[in-house]
Amino acid sequence: MSEKEKQKPFVRFVDCGRPVRFECSSPTDFRIEADGAVYAAGTVQHAAAAAASPLLIKASDAATLQQWVTRVVLTASADSSQQVQQVAAPPVASEDLKEIVFPSRNIRSDHDKNRSLRYSVTGPGADQPPTGIFIIEPISGELSVNKPLDREHISNFHLRAHAVDLNGNQVENPIDIVINVIDMNDNRPEFTHQIWNGSVPEGSKPGTFVMTVTSVDKDDPKTANGMLRYKILSQNPESPTSNMFTINNKTGGIITVAAGLDREKVPQYTLIIQATDMEGNPMYGLSNTATAVIRVTDVNDNPPEFTAETETEVCQKPEPNAINITALDGDLNPNAGPFAFELAHRPSDVRRNWTITRVSGDYAQVSLRIGFLESGIYEIPIIITDSGNLPMSNTSYLRIKVCQCDVNGDCTDQQHIMAAGLGTGAIISILLCIIILLILVLMFVVWMKRRDKERQAKQLLIDPEDDVRDNILKYDEEGGGEEDQVSGRR
Repeated sequence: MSEKEKQKPFVRFVDCGRPVRFECSSPTDFRIEADGAVYAAGTVQHAAAAAASPLLIKASDAATLQQWVTRVVLTASADSSQQVQQVAAPPVASEDLKEIVFPSRNIRSDHDKNRSLRYSVTGPGADQPPTGIFIIEPISGELSVNKPLDREHISNFHLRAHAVDLNGNQVENPIDIVINVIDMNDNRPEFTHQIWNGSVPEGSKPGTFVMTVTSVDKDDPKTANGMLRYKILSQNPESPTSNMFTINNKTGGIITVAAGLDREKVPQYTLIIQATDMEGNPMYGLSNTATAVIRVTDVNDNPPEFTAETETEVCQKPEPNAINITALDGDLNPNAGPFAFELAHRPSDVRRNWTITRVSGDYAQVSLRIGFLESGIYEIPIIITDSGNLPMSNTSYLRIKVCQCDVNGDCTDQQHIMAAGLGTGAIISILLCIIILLILVLMFVVWMKRRDKERQAKQLLIDPEDDVRDNILKYDEEGGGEEDQVSGRR
């Protein structure tokens, strides 16, 4: 670009009377004046190099804080009168603020040097629908854009330029003009589904694939306008961590990034996914969001357990002695019921004294196998197995009190004392404690009596001394001693 060309604006933006501040993305190579005129600040060696890094122009409204961004595509200039001229489509968002004054192109015939000619264009976009998009100045041959263009609607136009003299005679053959509409970033990404559903097994390792979300952009996918980048904005719930998943920013593939998926604690996650064009540029890119619902599927990671009380009582005789038992599994079918109930092999007397009968998939009955069993507390180990593909088992203990029963089948009062869970050994221990306590009380009483006797004996030893002192005092008070009587005689 020559010095003379650098002084000429190659594109101009207008603000339509609103206070707008213009900025460009490459201030070292280009500058934009307050009136919207864009100038080259230096020499542009090759248009292809400039096209690789498109020039972005941003307009900001200080009053409303609105912003508009458009892209300017540079093409190499040529001296040929028959060339393909590229023009850029103005962004839809900019129609109410500014318009792009596209560079015009002169179409000249070699015959106009000697006589006056008139120029015209025909074809779709000129005199055919959609009409009036392109107009040509009849005398100068300047071809320009008269209406906004939309590449997503019509990506190119094929026109024919004609040159005639003042009498309407054709002076040369018409030339074909191909006008390609350069894409602008005027379309937001659109997810093919607003809600995406996926699943992942609980306990999955980090890096497990979950699902892929996709978004489309009507802009040219070969340019940054149509190059999308994905990111996860939020995860709900944030348990056990706030970053359980990550997304491939180019493909939209979602994988696990942390361990700890547990369906019994968090059965479902909801992610907000954002797609942004302009290769994810937060300043110039347009964005859209969608929701990804990830269901945590069940695996067999919980053994079954008793659901009822593990303590019960039966009579010493088999009839009626059936005890109903059932189980609960934290997993879902088919990893839960039906359950298999089985008596443990050890201790050996368990299978000799007891039997277990399956009633249904979730219930079984435990009863005495023998005709009589001595009263007492028995702990019966029962193995419960679920129906998972890799079954899980658990040994639970059923505490059974065997007692003497009355005619109604209820334990007698003596046995009710033992119903509190007290065996013979426990009762003996309690009795021994009571006896020891009584002995201690008796010893304390004996010690107290002995102490009282010692105190009384000591008191008897002290009383005579008190009498002697009293006699001495009385003697003195009655007139003194023997010496006093002698001195009286004298």
